[in-house]
Amino acid sequence: MQLVKKIDELEEQSADGKKQLPKLEASLEKQRTKLEEEESKLDGIFESVKGKTEHLRLEMESKQKELIPLRSKTNEIQQKVDVAAAEFKLCKFSVKWGCCWLLLSFVF
Repeated sequence: MQLVKKIDELEEQSADGKKQLPKLEASLEKQRTKLEEEESKLDGIFESVKGKTEHLRLEMESKQKELIPLRSKTNEIQQKVDVAAAEFKLCKFSVKWGCCWLLLSFVF
């Protein structure tokens, strides 16, 4: 009994879906057309701006090329700073413990 009821409900839903299908397909086609129009407008805007920004793009590329040696030098210096900081921590640790050992040797 429940199975028959469920089948009837599903058939009703299927019929409703089939009724709505043409309307939904038309809406989808309308949205696709609108998307194509908007993409065409966007392409036009890109083309109109392209000539105006070309010199800026070239200048930016030039400046980025100038930064390459500076970035390399910065990385090199940062590595040296990191090594020096690590060595300082080791020295600080060894001095701290060295003083403790020295004090302990006087006590015992």
